Amino acid sequence: MIVLGIDVGGTHTDAALVDDGRFIDGVKVSSSKDVHRSILNALDVLTERQPDLIERLDLISLGTTQFTNAVVERRALAPVLAIRLGAPSGKGLPSGVGWPNDLADHAIKASLHLKGGHLFTGESLSTLDDQDLASCHDLLSKHSDCPVVISAPFSPIRPESELGLAKALAQQDPRRRFTCSQTMGGLGLLERENAAILNAALRPYAEDVVDGYHRALDDRSIKAPFFVSQNDGTVLSAGRIKALPALTFASGPTNSIRGVAEVTALKDAIVIDVGGTTSDIGVLKQGLPRTSHQVVEIETVRTHFRMPDLVSLGLGGGTLVHEDGTFGPESVGYELGSKALVFGGSSLTLSDIAVRAGAMAIGDPSLVAHLSDGFIDLVYDRIRAAVYPLVDQMRGEQTALPVIVVGGGAAILRPCAEAYWSFLDAAVSSLVNAIGASAAEASGYADEVIHFNDEPRTLAIERLTEKALDDLESSGGVRNLAALSSIEENHVPYLGNAWFRVKVSVRSPIAPMVQPLNIHKVSE
Repeated sequence: MIVLGIDVGGTHTDAALVDDGRFIDGVKVSSSKDVHRSILNALDVLTERQPDLIERLDLISLGTTQFTNAVVERRALAPVLAIRLGAPSGKGLPSGVGWPNDLADHAIKASLHLKGGHLFTGESLSTLDDQDLASCHDLLSKHSDCPVVISAPFSPIRPESELGLAKALAQQDPRRRFTCSQTMGGLGLLERENAAILNAALRPYAEDVVDGYHRALDDRSIKAPFFVSQNDGTVLSAGRIKALPALTFASGPTNSIRGVAEVTALKDAIVIDVGGTTSDIGVLKQGLPRTSHQVVEIETVRTHFRMPDLVSLGLGGGTLVHEDGTFGPESVGYELGSKALVFGGSSLTLSDIAVRAGAMAIGDPSLVAHLSDGFIDLVYDRIRAAVYPLVDQMRGEQTALPVIVVGGGAAILRPCAEAYWSFLDAAVSSLVNAIGASAAEASGYADEVIHFNDEPRTLAIERLTEKALDDLESSGGVRNLAALSSIEENHVPYLGNAWFRVKVSVRSPIAPMVQPLNIHKVSE
């Protein structure tokens, strides 16, 4: 089984070719503003070295930051109609509260607050009436092209209020896209609603992106199926990405963490991924990225997405260095090859510092020979002060965790590495994110709040496991090869002793794959 993993970053696009667990070849090319062009460039370079690649290829797995960038850059967002049930409760906190004004202007066209929803006990809070339904139909008729998000209090416990309204509206407008917030998060209404709005705003763009991927691969006569990496280190089928684009927000760092598991055979470690613009520090736990259980902010918007537990800082190969030895967060990004001093440019970057320190062999070292030893030491003191506390923060009480440094800019950290840090061989390190993309499995999840007096624990877990397996299959996994990843049971405060939030996760190989990958190569 020949798998091609492609990871599109802000500075470089990496591609790794793996054949039944053997790393065959890989390339790193400069990214362009057009993500599709970046993918084609990587394919073309790899095809020059592997002329029969197209005929041999069985599967492609893509990691992309396109949907994250769309939110950050306020582009390609479809204005959403936000309908919230539960009035009059919550009127003081309207949909979009706490959002940056410019992002709210792009993502929320209009909002409506109606009766309906349930209390935490499952009792009806209020009932929608004909006037409420008429208000919904009026709003939809005024904005015929806008996706709709429906949210309600405690809908993860009692989803029928959201589902019922969505069904009623869909009967009148079957072509409209509807998103119910209970599919996007936990009990917190605002975070769940925010997640649903961001996801809904990205859905039309996601359809264009996925169709564009198909066209790009068709341009090279590639018939192999493709999957897209998601936040937890596994993948989603192209069809699921059209419906759930927001689940890719952190796919870049998770690919690197997953890649470390593949190339080292480690199950638990701290991973520092040094890219061209930023460094991400995460934790490998039982072979997958450790998941954050906190509220996750996307552009200061509080959400409930499944996200890896990460900290990031503006430290990468293209990061600008200032006269006082401080650095970032500004970066030359994909223009590193023309703007860095070692390439004849005029911008002092961390890559220049690493070349002068003897840690990196790129460009012309004579162009940074004028930098003094004292200045280099000062910059590395600043790097230590920035990186060490974050590593300790991610380690927590797990003092024995090894630290693995990867990424195209990993060599930057060699002069300040602690004794227990390890660096992968350069050829593998710079492509570890693409290797992680190629190795990703499919996953399935079920997440509900359950009253164990109404549904016994054993039966509830059995039902949720089946639900997770259904989700796995829709993501491209194989039901009869699935393994249980975890069962989490957390008591829900203030709801009584029998209320628990239960999360079941499963994973399996991607349907076209026949065996997991195993690459073992680590050096100090």
